[in-house]
Amino acid sequence: MNKKSMTLVNIITEHLKKPRIVVAEIGVYQGDNAEFMLRQLVKAKYKVTFYGFDLFEDAGSYNLKKTNPGVYDDTVAAGKIHTMSASTVHSKLKRIIPSILLIKGDANKTVPKFADKLKDCDFFYIDGGHDYNSVKNDWVNVNKIAKIGSIIVFDDVHAPGIKRLTNEVEHTGIKMTKAFGSRKYLIK
Repeated sequence: MNKKSMTLVNIITEHLKKPRIVVAEIGVYQGDNAEFMLRQLVKAKYKVTFYGFDLFEDAGSYNLKKTNPGVYDDTVAAGKIHTMSASTVHSKLKRIIPSILLIKGDANKTVPKFADKLKDCDFFYIDGGHDYNSVKNDWVNVNKIAKIGSIIVFDDVHAPGIKRLTNEVEHTGIKMTKAFGSRKYLIK
């Protein structure tokens, strides 16, 4: 995970040449990816504001195996996601940067509600639901909000739903770049 996360930082440092950035992650899960990425961004001298969207502990009753056969993660092999509470993840990330807001709920509903705060977002990381409808909703919502020059990353593009969506995006003429592992990104 750390090697994959480092490439997220490389994408940011390559394309964003300003000292203050706004980062949004859809699908925070346990906050491990955010934690590593934020540590690396602070080390690179960025001042970061972070918005994280997730179901958090409510995801424990969400049966990924049944609704999302494209997930290749041993933690969901039994059909359940092993999550942390939003307050636990917040405590973990608050040790790194002071400006964090975690939003609990379905990203299809919560992301549009925070559009005003996200209009200045420089980097969107989409790693929420892996089924086609979930990732399509995430894409539509983020694409409406993202400003020109924002970076939008899709994780786990090997998953059938995400692969289908990123192929559709590319077929519209939007250029996407392959990143380390199973990621693609675009610059709006």
